[in-house]
Amino acid sequence: MRHHCIQARAVAEDGPESIRRAGPRPTHTPAVLITRGRINQQLGKIIGLADGIS
Repeated sequence: MRHHCIQARAVAEDGPESIRRAGPRPTHTPAVLITRGRINQQLGKIIGLADGIS
């Protein structure tokens, strides 16, 4: 997933609009991480969160 986002040239500035469109709360941990910059690193953290749920 992270590689697809990078190939699509996703950047942190895309975060607020994509979060608004997707509908999660802006305070939800993945939403906060997306808007913090260094998108490649943040996406890795988000994937790590999902691994902890299983």
